[in-house]
Amino acid sequence: MEMLDKDGHFEYSKTIAVKSMEDAMGISLYPNPAKNYIIINHPFAGNNEQLQIVNIRGNIILQKKINAASFQTRIDLPALPKGVYELVWTNGKDFSGNRFMIQ
Repeated sequence: MEMLDKDGHFEYSKTIAVKSMEDAMGISLYPNPAKNYIIINHPFAGNNEQLQIVNIRGNIILQKKINAASFQTRIDLPALPKGVYELVWTNGKDFSGNRFMIQ
């Protein structure tokens, strides 16, 4: 994305590649569409993994550290508006994402 200043100076924002979570990392979520919560199945977690819910504008709406030694995480969706969101998994080095809908 190009960011333009009032004086005409511009620079490009950092690009991050996002892979399909289900294919690349063996991560899936349900129910989809969701209402009150989602459950994420993910690989056995170490100490650095976290999940983020990102809105269509790219804003991080919710962030949750994954408990070490877990393979499933539940995230309550506290009154988030209906719409399409991206679930992002990261270990601080790699990122993967998967879309879901809140009804």
